[in-house]
Amino acid sequence: MLRVEGIDLFYGASQALRGVSLKAEKGKVTCVLGRNGVGKSSLIRAIVGHQPVRAGRIEWDGLDITRIAPFDRATRGIAYVPQGREIFPLLTVEENLKTGFAALKRGERFIPAEVFGLFPVLKDMFGRRGGDLSGGQQQQLAIARALVTRPSLLVLDEPTEGIQPSIILEIKRIIGTLAGRGDMAILLVEQYFEFARDLADSFAVMDRGEIVLNGTAEAMVENDVRRYLTVCARNRRHHPHPRRGKRCFRPRRRRHSSDRPLPARPAARPLPRCARRRDTDRGPGNDLRRPGRR
Repeated sequence: MLRVEGIDLFYGASQALRGVSLKAEKGKVTCVLGRNGVGKSSLIRAIVGHQPVRAGRIEWDGLDITRIAPFDRATRGIAYVPQGREIFPLLTVEENLKTGFAALKRGERFIPAEVFGLFPVLKDMFGRRGGDLSGGQQQQLAIARALVTRPSLLVLDEPTEGIQPSIILEIKRIIGTLAGRGDMAILLVEQYFEFARDLADSFAVMDRGEIVLNGTAEAMVENDVRRYLTVCARNRRHHPHPRRGKRCFRPRRRRHSSDRPLPARPAARPLPRCARRRDTDRGPGNDLRRPGRR
């Protein structure tokens, strides 16, 4: 079981996590929900060892891994699927999958048949470069690469980002299948509420670097959770409705460049005295002569 107890995380002088506590059990899906910038990815980076914590404790299967390097955590069964997939676009599907061999012993360095059972499209594209795959296929490749390491804790950071609906349903089915085996704990970071609600056994909602709601899926109150997933409208400008005349929240119209008034033309400066023409110099054929000279 994964147990996170009161961790604080800083980026320089900026504090990203404040006393965050969390647990994830094998055979269950734990979902972390929240808006952008509330600390979800920072929590994941602390768990997998990509970012050190200043205070608190992280345990995996009873072992304190707070100060252990990311490579050593991978050898202990922790696999990470980062946000944005981060596959190697110039390597083939086969070569991308084999990058997971680094955390395995020599006798275990082979691609399990289960990977192609879960992701049959990867078997058809085994020799194609990762950059030639679609976004959904790349996400499946990233999850398959993590499964090559035979993890007992699978950490997924927003796996539905930028994915077509058909692939989202496929990923949901695969996560449910992995959790149903009972030998793997799954920690899922997500903003898509319906996706998380259908998979979660327990949940935690983050806001401003803290856990503000947590509990089991049965105790989840949808309106309370959604309140922390939507953007607050209090900073929008009040505009009266053109027909009802009531005060309501309407987005401020963006002014086009053609709506801006033209800047006033500056007044012409008077010429210096040395450049002014004298009245006596005026007249046809006499512009360059002094007065009185023929």
